[in-house]
Amino acid sequence: MSSNVNTSNSDLKGLILLFWDFRKFIVGVTSFVAVLSIIISLILPVSYRATAIILPPNVDGGGMGIASLLSGLPFGGMGMDGIGQATNNYMSILNSRTMGERVIEEFGLMDEYQSEFIEEALDALASSTKFVLNDEGTIAITVFDGNQDRVPDIANYYVHQLDSINKDLTKERAGNNRTFIEKRLEQVYAEAADAENRLRFFQEENGAYSLEVQAEESIRALAAIEADIISKEIELDVMQISMSKSHPEIVFLEKEVLALKSSLNGLINASENDRILKSPGKLPGLVVEYSRLLRDVKAKNAVLEFLLPEYEQARIQEVKDTPTVQVLDAAQRPSKKSKPFRALIVMLSTMSAFFVSLYGILFWRKYFS
Repeated sequence: MSSNVNTSNSDLKGLILLFWDFRKFIVGVTSFVAVLSIIISLILPVSYRATAIILPPNVDGGGMGIASLLSGLPFGGMGMDGIGQATNNYMSILNSRTMGERVIEEFGLMDEYQSEFIEEALDALASSTKFVLNDEGTIAITVFDGNQDRVPDIANYYVHQLDSINKDLTKERAGNNRTFIEKRLEQVYAEAADAENRLRFFQEENGAYSLEVQAEESIRALAAIEADIISKEIELDVMQISMSKSHPEIVFLEKEVLALKSSLNGLINASENDRILKSPGKLPGLVVEYSRLLRDVKAKNAVLEFLLPEYEQARIQEVKDTPTVQVLDAAQRPSKKSKPFRALIVMLSTMSAFFVSLYGILFWRKYFS
């Protein structure tokens, strides 16, 4: 064991003597790199950082109808909650080409980045910006720029344009929703008027103006299910605008519609076979026909009651111009630079040069001495 220790000590002394013999080389290389790193760190452009913090999107939870359904699906539903989807929308807008081009045009960054093509400027801007979704749901918009006065303006401009683009998209979606519901309303109005005219003609022709209590209950039950079916089918049509047919919500809604139709057919067959729902005896054919007409009128009116509030909500959303982005912390003018880290650059470069010179001496000794 003592021989191993002596050998180790001898090797260590040999290395020390070797490095001492090449001390001028080690000092020269290390000094040269240290001076060079100082010069380079001084030449590197100074960069300042500014950060704006915005709160999570405020999703309006008032209502679960068509307008609120569509307003929550601007880029297609992915099975997440409204806040999660709206936050993803924010991130998509911030990273969009439209946003980048607006920032470049506003601050003349084509010349700043010395870019010949817009794609080059967009890449440079992307490398100078960072969008981070924090655990608490806030979004941090961080910008790096060499101009101490301009950098907070760029960060705050991102916030301003995020609000502007999001409002434009919201209004566009609301306009599409309003148009869709408006067409459906016109159709239901026509169907309701036709149903009312047929009922009135039947009443005038046959003098049928009242029904037994059991028949009224049967009509109400059938009308309620039929109205529910129509409402679900409208929601299904709306969802198919933004979702694929295989989306779980669409598949679930299709099954729900089929179940309602099956239930409706069962009630209709019971009514036609027994002439009254869950009751013995028979109703005259005249009253059965009257029941069908009255049920149709009630169903159409129920659909109108469902669509009219949604139509008004879409109209309001289309013209609403309130801010959509809430700023927690606006970007402020930075008091000091964020990079380069000159001391760290010089220290790491000097240490690296020192150890590389040692390795070079060992390499020379092994292969060339």
